[in-house]
Amino acid sequence: MMRRLAWAGLILAACGVGALLPRETLHPAATAPPLPRIGSLSPNFSLTGPSPLQNALRAIGYRDGADMLLEQRFADGVDERLDGFAAELVRDQVKLIVALNPTAVLAAKRATTAIPILFVSISDPIALGLVSSLSHPGGNITGVANMPSDLSMKRLELLKDAMPEVRRVAILARAANTNSRWHMGDRVALGERLGLEMRAYVIAGPAEYDAIFTRIAAEGMQAVLVVQDSVFHVTRVRMADAARARGLPLVADSLEEAEAGALLTYGVASYLAAWDRAAVYVDKIVRGADPGELPVDQPLELLLGVNLHVAQELGIAIPRAILLRANRVIE
Repeated sequence: MMRRLAWAGLILAACGVGALLPRETLHPAATAPPLPRIGSLSPNFSLTGPSPLQNALRAIGYRDGADMLLEQRFADGVDERLDGFAAELVRDQVKLIVALNPTAVLAAKRATTAIPILFVSISDPIALGLVSSLSHPGGNITGVANMPSDLSMKRLELLKDAMPEVRRVAILARAANTNSRWHMGDRVALGERLGLEMRAYVIAGPAEYDAIFTRIAAEGMQAVLVVQDSVFHVTRVRMADAARARGLPLVADSLEEAEAGALLTYGVASYLAAWDRAAVYVDKIVRGADPGELPVDQPLELLLGVNLHVAQELGIAIPRAILLRANRVIE
């Protein structure tokens, strides 16, 4: 009888201990799936705060470190570093690579044909060989275009309308930007069709602003057509200040450039909107969408900006007809 009571006590004690143990100890939970790793590749300079991509992803519910891991690589204006960074992201087995500007997306393209690539700030993805068509990109690449096509002719026409006396126009591009180099000859030809003498100037980066604008002014150029480039964009205030100090009006591609000090701009309102659209594509690809089946996103609205303050500073009388056509006049 005593033996049976002892056994009963042991069984009850064991049950009591079992009741006190946490459920995870009794039934180990399945390991949580790893967070998706998103790679970001940019020729721009490193940031101290959140990047535009981080902010755009956060706006749709992606928190870095909680919902995804964002692996960002910035070339700091040295495009030769992009190939190494792209290979590094491939080794890290990221879910996709978000690439800004032609140099970055071409580096990503050289690094992988398997990992999805999402480009941002590309004006002509077909000419760059990134996609087979805008509606059905094919392959592992799609993205967000910032212009429906090259708008250099439109910008030069606006310059002629705003400054009828202009005869000599410089074209400024960055050496590492493949897209810029491909279209330089076309831009020269466009200007000549309008009766303009066009001359191309190519620099490595922002460190050369003072020297190049001094040279452009000394060689008798009367205005500067700035070729779209993300490095130029992030240093747009510095560029505009250097040009204005030498009496040179700039013609550029977004209202943000006009706000920074360009005389005339024609293109998108803001490149930040492109990041918002890119974040939506990131979400689709992370959830399993095939990039080859996602149409290239294009802006629907192009805007004319005029910086009247700069015009007055440089002694340029902008015709009333241009001011009436402008979507934004900065005074």
